[in-house]
Formats: sequence, C-alpha cells, structure tokens
Amino acid sequence: MAGTVGLNNAVVINTCAVTHQAVSKSKQEIRRLRRENPNSTLIVTGCAAQIDPMSFSKMVEVDFVLGNSEKMRPEVWSNLALGEPVENERVQVDDIMSISETASHLIDGFGTRSRAYVQIQNGCDHRCTFCTIPFGRGNSRSVPAGVVVEQIKRLVQKGYNEIVLTGVDLTSWGADLPTSRHTQS
Repeated sequence: MAGTVGLNNAVVINTCAVTHQAVSKSKQEIRRLRRENPNSTLIVTGCAAQIDPMSFSKMVEVDFVLGNSEKMRPEVWSNLALGEPVENERVQVDDIMSISETASHLIDGFGTRSRAYVQIQNGCDHRCTFCTIPFGRGNSRSVPAGVVVEQIKRLVQKGYNEIVLTGVDLTSWGADLPTSRHTQS
C-alpha cells in the first residue's frame, strides 16, 4: 500500500463488470498502474468493485475500494484527502440496491467540450440471467423531468449546443417517479 496521505498523487481506476474479461482487464490494469506509480494511492471503484469489493481489496496493489454510490459522495473524497482513519475505511461499499437517487450534481464537470451529458436514469430493474448491471448499478432510478429541464437550461446557458440524455435503461425512465404516466392496466 502507498504511504502517501491525500489525493494529490492518486490514481482512480473505474472498473467494469459487464464480462469476466472486463474484470480481468481491470485487475491487469491495476497491477500495471501500481508498477508505473509505486508511490501513488490507488483507488478502485466502478461496477466490478461494487459487485466484488473483496477481490479488489485483497490485491496488494489497491489502497482503497469505493462502491458506485460512495464514489459520488464528496465527503468520501474529502475524508480520503484528509486521511481521517475512522472515516477512511479501506473498503467503502454500501448496498447498491438501497440507493434511490441519481447523480444529478455532475452538471458542471464538462470542461471545454461542445457536447454535454445529462444522466436522467441509472440502474436496471431487469434481472437477465447473463447480466451483472443491476448488481453494479442498483435498481432503476429516474431523475424527475423538472430537474432534467433545469440541468439542460443551465448547460445551454453555459454554451453547450448539444445535450445527450444518458442512462443504463432509458426505456424505464419515469416508471419509478411519483407522477409516472406508466400505470398498470
């Protein structure tokens, strides 16, 4: 494990779990990054880390493992930067199925790109036999239409001419919202 405190010398690896090969490649990349950055703090997050945090925490190259929900919380990163031992558990992965919100606060992170992305949905309620997405992203969660419109207005005011709506299962957008038009017949 790296001996540095703070995040000035951190490397964040966002893993994928869509296939076994993706998980294997993530682990290979972690080993390579440790060899190339021996004094850095390696933080592993993403769907593979969410689904199987213990396999990543057992890797000697990894300093911290963060779940998909935890990586979106500023206080987690603040605690890592401050090196607070009580708050700074090596593995921080909560039950993804208990998450009920999306990451709408990412609106201002687009730099100088001409295209902006607005997450309107995350997660999936389908339980396909071959798919790990629900276990990495959680159940389907929609951003309310009013919030989406406000985000788009802010981005247009900042000069973005193209807005891409994103989500894991866009066809399920709105089904979980209180004023959903999706009614059972």
